[in-house]
Amino acid sequence: MPEVAPWAIHLVAGAWGAIWGSFGNVVIVRLPEKRSIVRPASHCPECKKEIRWYDNIPIASWILLRGRCRHCGWHIPLHYPLVEAGSALLAVMVVRRLLAPGPDDLTVFLSSFFVQFAFLWALLVLSVIDLRTMLLPDAITLPGVILGLAFVLLTEPGKVLEHALASAGAYLAILLLFVLLYRLVAKREGMGMGDAKLHAMIGAMLGWKGVLFSLVGGAALGLVLNLPVLLAGKASRPEGEAPSIFRTQLPFGPMLSLAAFLFFFWGERILGLYYSLVDRIVVSFMR
Repeated sequence: MPEVAPWAIHLVAGAWGAIWGSFGNVVIVRLPEKRSIVRPASHCPECKKEIRWYDNIPIASWILLRGRCRHCGWHIPLHYPLVEAGSALLAVMVVRRLLAPGPDDLTVFLSSFFVQFAFLWALLVLSVIDLRTMLLPDAITLPGVILGLAFVLLTEPGKVLEHALASAGAYLAILLLFVLLYRLVAKREGMGMGDAKLHAMIGAMLGWKGVLFSLVGGAALGLVLNLPVLLAGKASRPEGEAPSIFRTQLPFGPMLSLAAFLFFFWGERILGLYYSLVDRIVVSFMR
């Protein structure tokens, strides 16, 4: 790679991420409504005025406008700057991860950055969409599966079959355990097929370990983060029914995505700590 100051690489990566975060907000709002993500140009949902370029600078414009439309004063939702900042942070984190071993091939570095960032960006956008609408659009998850397998084929061709099987197994795990079995036990729909396709995308990119980690970790995170909601009875449920773990409707996509994010950056370290803890427990039990 050419001699470029690390701070400059991080700055460019952050700007790139913020720009894609801004586009991510368009996807978050329009894709679930089956509207074009290209046309019309960015505009205020309230007054329909087109947003000028100087009011569409990621993060900065929201701060300068104090979170309101310049024309009508409509309150711009907080997820706009948060998605932009989160996307910028993801880009910087990917760069730091790739720079750690000191890559010397610019082509490999850039291709790895673009694909890995695209994967994490998709997890972020899908999580916000799921939280807002309880949907996980195929337009993101299915291309994500193809992109993940193509990346593995180009970088580690010997592992592409393993990742393809992991992707298929991830899909079937959600389908059998959380869709069909849940329907049989609870007598109603549980997770949607969007969760299965998201899990397949994770498997294509992260392989078997990522599949198992995201499934177990996502379930654990879901229990921890959603338990207060369940106990308080604030989760959505049919009118007139008492709160029930089988009657609540809570998005699982963000939990899967968060677990996949944790595995992507720190999975081996977390697994190492887990195995170490299990070994200590076993040794203490056998004494």
